[in-house]
Amino acid sequence: MEKMNKFNLMKFKNWLILLILYILFDIILQLTRATLWNFNIIVYIICLIFVTIQFYLIENIRRILPSTISILFVFIFNLWIAFISIGSFFVFNEFGDYITASKLQFNLSNPYYLSSYAKTYILNWNVIGLIIIAAIMTYLWLPVKKYRTMLFLKKHNRQLQSGELLKFIIKNIIMLLIMLISLFILFYVGERKKLTPDASFFVALYNGHKYQTEPMRQTDRIKVMPYIPKDSINILFIVYESWGKKALTSENGIKAMPFLDSLIKDTNQVVSLDWAYSQAGSTEISMPSMFSGVDAWESKHKLHSFPLIWDWAKAGGLKTIFISVQAYYWCDLDKFMTTPGPDDFLPVNYLGIPLLHDGADEIQVSNIFCDSLESFAKSGKNFLAIYNSNACHKPFQQESKFLKDKPQKIFKSAYRNACLLLDYSLRDFFNVLNNNDVLEKTLVIITGDHGETDSIIHQPLFRLYNYYDEILNVPMIIRLPKAITDKYPDAITILKKNKTKIVANIDILPSIIHILNADINEYNKILLSNLLGYNLFNMIPEDRISIGMTTNDIRKWEYEGFGIIWKNWRFVFSNIQNTGLYNIIEDSLQKNNLINNCPKDIRDFFENVINSNFLLKRIYERWKDS
Repeated sequence: MEKMNKFNLMKFKNWLILLILYILFDIILQLTRATLWNFNIIVYIICLIFVTIQFYLIENIRRILPSTISILFVFIFNLWIAFISIGSFFVFNEFGDYITASKLQFNLSNPYYLSSYAKTYILNWNVIGLIIIAAIMTYLWLPVKKYRTMLFLKKHNRQLQSGELLKFIIKNIIMLLIMLISLFILFYVGERKKLTPDASFFVALYNGHKYQTEPMRQTDRIKVMPYIPKDSINILFIVYESWGKKALTSENGIKAMPFLDSLIKDTNQVVSLDWAYSQAGSTEISMPSMFSGVDAWESKHKLHSFPLIWDWAKAGGLKTIFISVQAYYWCDLDKFMTTPGPDDFLPVNYLGIPLLHDGADEIQVSNIFCDSLESFAKSGKNFLAIYNSNACHKPFQQESKFLKDKPQKIFKSAYRNACLLLDYSLRDFFNVLNNNDVLEKTLVIITGDHGETDSIIHQPLFRLYNYYDEILNVPMIIRLPKAITDKYPDAITILKKNKTKIVANIDILPSIIHILNADINEYNKILLSNLLGYNLFNMIPEDRISIGMTTNDIRKWEYEGFGIIWKNWRFVFSNIQNTGLYNIIEDSLQKNNLINNCPKDIRDFFENVINSNFLLKRIYERWKDS
């Protein structure tokens, strides 16, 4: 018979050991990498009070339940602790913190993305490990070996006398109130602070409403007036997801993208622009900005009003197609893009093929794109074909069963292995164009929606909160067909002169409009004049400014900031690392912060830029003294 006449905290050594192991896991994990959160000893102590009482109450409830129910009860609690710990482990490895209010809100408002993430990291063979861990924790929780072996064989008398019962109830109600008070305090002081995984989840759940944003939507866009293109030109526009400058590097003398490297060497037709910048480190901002020509800091009203890239192409009679290895349910990007959208809008969730993390197998989808490209080429009609990859999105696709007799996973760098898959598909695209005699009538533009790397320099800054060149500076390669270079030799000359100028992804749409001669009428010319991007086939001003950010009208995160690119200067600000100023020519890795040692006119220039931009000013004024 098990008696419960004493409720000394230290008596329940089994659950206490598990509690200590849980806290040690939390502490040791944060020592493995740089973190985003702020550590406050008082807040963490309050967090430990919450967690300790939580374990304590679970033990007390267990002790008054029937045998079978008690073990099921403890197993469910341990399954929750194991699940939130393992989930937080993966989140921590990628982001440098646990579940936050903005991340939780993002996933709750994008259930497709949440399910995809869960399938990638947890709802697979890992779930067996999760159950095993919870079972081991439950086994260790049980108080004595005899009880463990007899649990399903005997009923235990757990009845309390009336005086003991009253004392038991009062004591546990007091403990429950203390736990709830501690959690309530964490709701208000725990954001961006070091908490345990379970406390982080509850704080995120409470504060999620702060990060709700109006979803992207279908809308009636401004129409493009029909026009007749001056030349018979096709456009192949490749947007590589998470494609940073590391894609152009080598390992042991082998290029990550050897076919692309061979293209870049053809300087008679190809220009690789050195200082090309994304508008954001997040896809849901950078892609709409790139396709609309509306900068990331501009209003969502303008973003939802201006025509997209395929609207311009369709007005000139081009056939249009968009194929993506990514799913576009999340953030309602599919609604945003299909207004009315290209002739064929085929993100992976429309293709009906198996998913791989938040997309599908890169080579499987690129093969589908090749078939579409060949069909367009044989039709004899001019086309705009857009391909959007996913291999370089974490966790980085390493190999594909759809590749035959081609080396894979040849690099130590997981990121370079993903780039190699892109290179194979790029070669296939060019083969299709060449085999169908349309390569020299096709303008090819290749860029990234934002950068990425598997070796972040500026820890603990994950991509979303990173405004340094390692994320914002992306490759941009343009290949001019002979149909352009032969007729307009100045085009390649001007493009080469812009090689070392500051250019941006919002420059792509104005450049395509120029190539298609879409601004031939006054109406379209006025429409184009409202875009802030530059035509890459005109000289880019020396003092051009580019701005990158990941919070605006359509996206909110706890961590805010921006990057301002101007000449050889890079101004970086965030509520994680505050203010930095770097001379990119003298300090390519941006490690020598000159904010306190730069000429006054340089600092005044950036302050004027900030003060003249409502969104930059809001972020800067809110966090500059934090």
